Amino acid sequence: MAETVIGKDTVAWLKIDVFDLTGNQLQEGPEEGWQVLFGHNDIFPKLEQALMSKKAGDSVTLTLEPEDAFGESEPELIRSVPLNLLGDNVEPGMKVEGVPGEPSDGRIYTVIGSDENHVFLDGNHPFAGWALKFVVKVLKVEKATPEEVEEMEAPELSLKRLLKLNIDSHRNHGPRNKNGSITCRAVCLIGYAGRMLFGFFCFLLQVSQ
Repeated sequence: MAETVIGKDTVAWLKIDVFDLTGNQLQEGPEEGWQVLFGHNDIFPKLEQALMSKKAGDSVTLTLEPEDAFGESEPELIRSVPLNLLGDNVEPGMKVEGVPGEPSDGRIYTVIGSDENHVFLDGNHPFAGWALKFVVKVLKVEKATPEEVEEMEAPELSLKRLLKLNIDSHRNHGPRNKNGSITCRAVCLIGYAGRMLFGFFCFLLQVSQ
């Protein structure tokens, strides 16, 4: 039987390490890998394209410019809110969902500073505006069942969308359940620790978030 390669409607477990262009490692991916559905706009398009037709054991190194990764920094996402909306114990690096006192825009904002009366928030991803090098090793590739495709292509679970919105969740390299669907969902995503904590990442099981 031919070995399964990455293509549309395949699920791959990927170990992804991320570096800046000076060679500093910004994230070491988990040994069990991140689980990704291909062909459904789940990851950055250029990264997905580079991984097509790869099989278990293959590796890919790719540099992405900001527009192909986390986008450019948006100055309008730097916000100032009254201190009393967040309470007394506000520290840089804290996270809030949406801008306090306003309808939620679905973003996670990081506290980047404060003064006597205001707290300053940043809704950009910490790596907005950065060119990044991705070193990816393919650990495992399987054909996705129709049920898995339906389950995993939900817009709220798109790796690309989650990364854009700075939302972290976790998926283990686990077995399938009796119905054939993968028991653990959502990729362990690049986190965010605020402008003052660049280079740190988090998983849902908490490194920084």
